[in-house]
Amino acid sequence: MWKSFLAGIIFFLFAASIFPQINLQGNLEAGFFKSSGNLLSNENNLMVALEGKFGYKYKQENTEFSVELKMRPEIYAIDKKLSTLIFKAGGNFFRREENFDWAINAGRQLSKISGNNIDINYDLFSIEGNSIFYWLEDTPILFLAGYAYQNIDSETDQSNDIIYFEGKANTNFGTYFKAGYGVYAEKFTIEGETIENFITSKEKIPGYKAGPSIEIFYMKDFVLNARYKFLFHQSNRIKFPSHEQRIRMITGKILFDDFSIFLLVDYNLRSIKKKDDEEQTNILYSPFNLENQVSLKFSYELSENAEVYMKGSYFRNDLVYNNYMFEGWNLLLGIELSK
Repeated sequence: MWKSFLAGIIFFLFAASIFPQINLQGNLEAGFFKSSGNLLSNENNLMVALEGKFGYKYKQENTEFSVELKMRPEIYAIDKKLSTLIFKAGGNFFRREENFDWAINAGRQLSKISGNNIDINYDLFSIEGNSIFYWLEDTPILFLAGYAYQNIDSETDQSNDIIYFEGKANTNFGTYFKAGYGVYAEKFTIEGETIENFITSKEKIPGYKAGPSIEIFYMKDFVLNARYKFLFHQSNRIKFPSHEQRIRMITGKILFDDFSIFLLVDYNLRSIKKKDDEEQTNILYSPFNLENQVSLKFSYELSENAEVYMKGSYFRNDLVYNNYMFEGWNLLLGIELSK
């Protein structure tokens, strides 16, 4: 992980030296948190977080190319009872043709959680391609297919192969509102350790997720972008009907002058019914996103390149290790600088 982090810093410095048109952003946040769950339970203490982003975008006629890097370390409690580090790197290539658009996206995310008696590393790689066809007036049709590989390294290892597909139609209802509706399907194979009669063994578990997806986008008096998926699970270790709901939403508006308010919801709700009540839940599903959160943010723009804000959040992180859960609340003050 640290080699990838160092490579990202070297690339950042190299790109900053040769590309004059780049985007830089830095955030500093500090405040209080109250935790629950079984990882750091009933803890009230200080929290400090840093975040740095680098982005570059190239555009020429019908072609666009972009790269983004992000690093975010967090420290919970003054005595460092728990700390996290996230490093993300992604690239996108987009091309507009006469009657359709197509794009290829690739990404890598490295996450590390360290604390008392815990040290977990997460490694997620994904690549996907999508096309948007304009066969029907005001109703573009999107097809998306991708592959992801996730590895969880702790005292025991777990890996996940994921192939996914989505087909969706988007309908424009005037200038300010549009909606999308379609289906999502995912085939996964989880390889990990299971314990039966005090004997640890390796096992592969294939399974499927499938269900409808909807999306709405509105931008006039306020901004609303929301996505929702309802996915049924199927594997030889769970009962029907096990399911998952994925909710992604951001909404907000500028109140007056330079004040704004935004609500972010990024959450997975799961109802997994195990055939064996003693079965470890982590072997039964593979989450794309470990960081569930609901955040309310008030911002004030000091200048074109500086912003101060206050953010309150509820967070719930499923660590997929010994059924550990890290959840709680935080209230942070922050400053954002960009260029």
